[in-house]
Amino acid sequence: MCSTDYNTELPIIIFGIGNPGEEYAKSRHNLGMMCVRNFAKTHQIKFTNSSKYTRYGKGIICQQNVIVARPKIFVNECGIAINFLQKKFLTPYSNFIVLVDDMDIPCGTIRIRTSGKSGGHNGIRSIISESGTDQFTRIRIGIGHPLEKSHTINWVLGNPSNKEVLLLKNSIATTTKAITSIIKNGIKPSMDIFNQKS
Repeated sequence: MCSTDYNTELPIIIFGIGNPGEEYAKSRHNLGMMCVRNFAKTHQIKFTNSSKYTRYGKGIICQQNVIVARPKIFVNECGIAINFLQKKFLTPYSNFIVLVDDMDIPCGTIRIRTSGKSGGHNGIRSIISESGTDQFTRIRIGIGHPLEKSHTINWVLGNPSNKEVLLLKNSIATTTKAITSIIKNGIKPSMDIFNQKS
């Protein structure tokens, strides 16, 4: 059995934050969804199940049951999708790994965090509000920030530049490695490796 910080008797749920719809598919705000798709593809897990709130699939990594999920509702409501998954699989929120874009982190960089406030992100705010806790792991994937604060909405909903796309490709690949490491080795060793690398 692999050494983890989780309740290994219950699934670990990897949830990628993003907006549904083709118009948002390549936006910075959908980076979490891009990451969960890449993780699922790498581990040959398909999103074969669907509910009103989320699409999800099941797999096994290092003898650990894993659920990959992405929302069918908008970012500012994704706490509803998290609650649905928590109730369906009876998994504690501490067994969730949430993948989220973050303007406070430079593009091309990731950070693993085990708890904390929303940092102004509406998706994380929704999860904390709906679940009543901030005690869940999140991997924050940097998208950088616009020069003017007033341009924030257009920035997160806009598509990255060609230069950013190259950096984000690396972030997506690194996020898959980080999730895999968390499942196999636990959070603390993974934070030591990936937070330092970034």
